[in-house]
Amino acid sequence: MRLLLINPNSTASMTDTIAAAARAAAGPGVEIVARTSLSGPPAIQGPEDGAAAVPGVLAEVARGLEEGADAFIIACFDDTGLDEARALTGRPVIGIGEAAFHAAAMLGARFSVVTTLAVSVPVIEDNLRRYGLLGRCARVRASGVPVLALESDPAAEAAVAAEVLRARDEDGAGAVVLGCAGMAELADRLAARTGVRMIDGVRAATLLAQALVRLTRKESEMTEADPVSRARAVVEAYLEASMAPDPVRAATFVSPDLALTFTGGRRFSGPADCTAFNAKRYAWVKKRFLRTDAALDPDSGDVHVYNTGYLYGAWPDGTPFQTNRYIDIFTVRDGLIVATGVWNDSAEILLARAGLAEAPLSGAPDAEASL
Repeated sequence: MRLLLINPNSTASMTDTIAAAARAAAGPGVEIVARTSLSGPPAIQGPEDGAAAVPGVLAEVARGLEEGADAFIIACFDDTGLDEARALTGRPVIGIGEAAFHAAAMLGARFSVVTTLAVSVPVIEDNLRRYGLLGRCARVRASGVPVLALESDPAAEAAVAAEVLRARDEDGAGAVVLGCAGMAELADRLAARTGVRMIDGVRAATLLAQALVRLTRKESEMTEADPVSRARAVVEAYLEASMAPDPVRAATFVSPDLALTFTGGRRFSGPADCTAFNAKRYAWVKKRFLRTDAALDPDSGDVHVYNTGYLYGAWPDGTPFQTNRYIDIFTVRDGLIVATGVWNDSAEILLARAGLAEAPLSGAPDAEASL
């Protein structure tokens, strides 16, 4: 089963936080593919930001349909673009706000919502009204913490916790719904800190998406035992860890006998070697996935996985780049990566930057802009 989680804002670090919460809630054989809408605003705080983010959400849904996603999770508590996305497909599309509200209501408790800024309160109240759940909600509260401060401000968690306690004491709330995707990693800590049942929309949506896929598909169509789906999930998890960079976690997805061939035919022994090499070549570098394809070798049982996209980041002198093409080819056996081949445009771009290219690099604006 493949679930596409879409962060409607353009903050990639928040996508990582949301994806981690979704993967913690996902069951066996469930692949979480997390995408950042790079055309969206850095944070969604109010209806204007939400409207600006809708085109990017719809583009990611369309892309996910082409890639065979089984369900879609819109990871913004305002449920940005939810109705428009559902108009594109009959597959399940779930907003984390809607999922959290229904989960809280089904638990039988009167609940309050604790969100970020006051500008988001009317949007959330309107959604509760449309979903028929406004009467089950005691109050929608603003913590006064901006969305991006959830990642950067050490005082943010305490401010949210204080609002949770006010919801318990003043609203009589038996549960509190966390009103921002960026609060996903706080749920367990806040529950321990306040003694209040916390409902995180990312987890609720992930669990609900799995249930809806199973409800709408025949047992014979389930992919939990599909080696191709498992291999794709292993490769994408490995790539995300490698780009963090987290070579220790990346190493958990590879065989001890990994054959890793890097650009230029360099032979490396593991993810730590790649991280060290990249630290010399780039100031920083990340991958923007375009697609992941996989095919089963019927003779060997190996799965060959092809991941393509663009590298983006900065060269050591600080010059940014974003259209550096790459393709990584993996062989997955028994759930582990046993061989990897890495190709990208970096060497050609570096030659162009040094004035040594035999001809201009057509279609590579990053290279030409840096000459």
